[in-house]
Amino acid sequence: MTRRHALSITVLFEVFIFSLMIVSLTDSDREASYKENRTLAQRPKLTVKSLLDGSFAKEFEEYFQDQFPFRDFFMDTSFKFTTLMARKGEDDVSLVEGGEGADYDENTNIFNPPSGFEPIEPTPSPEPTVEPTMTPGSPQATPGEQTPTTTPAPTKTPVPTPAPTTDISYEYNQKFLRIGDRILEVYWYSKQRAESYFNVLKRVADELPNAKIYALLTPSSVELYTPEKYKGYGHSSKEAIDYLFSNMDKRINQVNVYDKMMSKKNEYIYFRTDHHWTQRGAYYAYEEFCKAANIKARKMNEYKKDTVPNFLGSYFKYIPDDRFRRNPDYLELFYPLANNEGRAYYDISMNLKNSFAVKAVRTPNEMKDYPAKYMVFMNGDNPLTHFKTGVDNNKRIVVFKDSYGNSLVPFLLSHYEDVYVIDIRAEKYLSGVLEFIKQKGINEVLFVNYVNCPTQSDAFVSLDKML
Repeated sequence: MTRRHALSITVLFEVFIFSLMIVSLTDSDREASYKENRTLAQRPKLTVKSLLDGSFAKEFEEYFQDQFPFRDFFMDTSFKFTTLMARKGEDDVSLVEGGEGADYDENTNIFNPPSGFEPIEPTPSPEPTVEPTMTPGSPQATPGEQTPTTTPAPTKTPVPTPAPTTDISYEYNQKFLRIGDRILEVYWYSKQRAESYFNVLKRVADELPNAKIYALLTPSSVELYTPEKYKGYGHSSKEAIDYLFSNMDKRINQVNVYDKMMSKKNEYIYFRTDHHWTQRGAYYAYEEFCKAANIKARKMNEYKKDTVPNFLGSYFKYIPDDRFRRNPDYLELFYPLANNEGRAYYDISMNLKNSFAVKAVRTPNEMKDYPAKYMVFMNGDNPLTHFKTGVDNNKRIVVFKDSYGNSLVPFLLSHYEDVYVIDIRAEKYLSGVLEFIKQKGINEVLFVNYVNCPTQSDAFVSLDKML
C-alpha cells in the first residue's frame, strides 16, 4: 500500500467520523424506536452526585447507543451479516448469537414512571449510635467524661468461592433459535444462583409462620417449541423447575404449571418475538394457582377481551427479520372482573407524594402510540403496586414477581380485597418488606417467576436485601 493510498484512507475515515459527530450534535433525539418497539434512552442530567457515583457515565453510554446516528441502518446491516454467519439447520431453523448476558425487560420499562413524575430517592436510615463501654481494668472516667474503647472486630475466616461445576453456566452468551416464525432463547441455568431463591423462600417462611406461601415457576418458551433434535443446544427449563421444586423449603406450596402449559402449547400462550407469556398463558397459570389455593377460578369466557396489535418483543432486536414485521405478535387482553383502584409507589411507606395511579389492564387506545406495549399490564414494572378491589372478604395477598407476574395479577383481583405487588428487583427503592407484610395483615404470599429469574439473575439477592 502506497503512502498516498494510506493517507487517503485515513482522511476518508476521519471525514466519516467527523460527519457522524456533526449529525449527532445537530440531530434531534428520538423518544422511541418503532422497529424495536421500545422507548429509547434520553440524554441524562449531569449532576455532581451522578458524576461521582458513576451513574452519569453509564446512563450516557446507554443514551449514546440508543441515539447513535443512522442507528437503524447499522442495526439492519448488522442483522444481515449475522444472518449470513448464522448456523443453518433443517426445517427453516437457524442459531444466532445474541451477546453477553440478558436484558429481558425492555418492553416493560422497569421502574420508568410516567412523564412528569420524578420518584423521590429513598433516604437511608441513619447509623445507630453506639454507646461507649468501659473495659474492665481501664481507668475510671471522671464525672461528665467518658473514655470510649474500641473492641476489635473478630477476624472473619475467608470463605473460598466455590469453583463452577460443569453442569452450570454462570456467565453466558445469549443464543437464539429462529424456528420458522418464532424466536426462542436457548436456556441455561446455574444451581449456584438458585441458592438465593431458596434462601429467600426459607426466610419468608420463617418470618411468616402463619402465612400461606406459594411458588409458581413458569417454563421458558424454548422448552415447549424446540424440536427434539435441537434441544441439545442448552439446558431444559423443565429440569430446572424440577430442581427448584425438589430443593425448596417444604413449607412452600408448589404451583406447577408446566404440564398445563405443555397441554396448551398449540394455543397462543407465548409470544413469538418476546420472552413473556401472553395473558392467555397467564390465565392458565392462574387456574393452577387457584387449585393450589383452594379458590374457584373464574372461567375464561367471563372476561371481556380486547387486542393490542403490532407487538414486536424483546427478542426482535436480535433477529429483526422482515417476516416478523409482516406478521407481528399481538397482545390479547382480559379485563379484570372486579372493580379496582391501583397505585404504584416508590417507597415502602406508600407515600402518596411518591405514587401515581395505574390500571391493571390498559386499553388498546391508550397503548396505540406507545412502543413498549407489554406495559399494557399494570403500567409496566414498578417497585410496589397496590390494588384495592370491590371484593369484601378481608383477604390480602402479596405477589413477589418479575415482569411475568404483570399479566397474571389482574386475574387475582377477583379473589382478594387487597392485592400488593412487589417487584423483586426494587432493592433501590424498598426495604423492610417483611415488616410491611406483617403491618398490613397479609396472610398469603405468592412468588410468580420466570424460570430464568432464579437460575440466571441476581434478582433474589436483591430481594433478600429488601426483606
